[in-house]
Amino acid sequence: MIKIKNINKIPEKDDGFRIYMDDSWPDDVSKKEAEIDLCLKDIAPSTKLSESFKMDPTRWSEFKEGYQDELRSKKTLISLVRNLEKEHDTITLVYSAENDNKNSAVLLRDKLEGYRTIHTHIDRIHGG
Repeated sequence: MIKIKNINKIPEKDDGFRIYMDDSWPDDVSKKEAEIDLCLKDIAPSTKLSESFKMDPTRWSEFKEGYQDELRSKKTLISLVRNLEKEHDTITLVYSAENDNKNSAVLLRDKLEGYRTIHTHIDRIHGG
């Protein structure tokens, strides 16, 4: 199971393995209180893409398309996250964006869930 959560929300036991996926740490949150198991800033959108979206949140479609393009070159990191999900059953992608519905964690979760759906379908076809 893949969950997403804002870093300002209190960690809970059912969060499972917590992965912080932004390129910078927020000043108002202590690392101890955040209870992050892994900081994976390399899977975050590029600084240029993030800053462009922060300056103009109406550019969600452009941000979404740009980050999806960037994720195509991060297959090793995506595999790492998928393996962590298998190992821990539940992972939580932790983000620091202000918008809970339009951020990179939402897009990464959707991509990971898409992989899971494809692999489940393939397994069924091949009798797995």
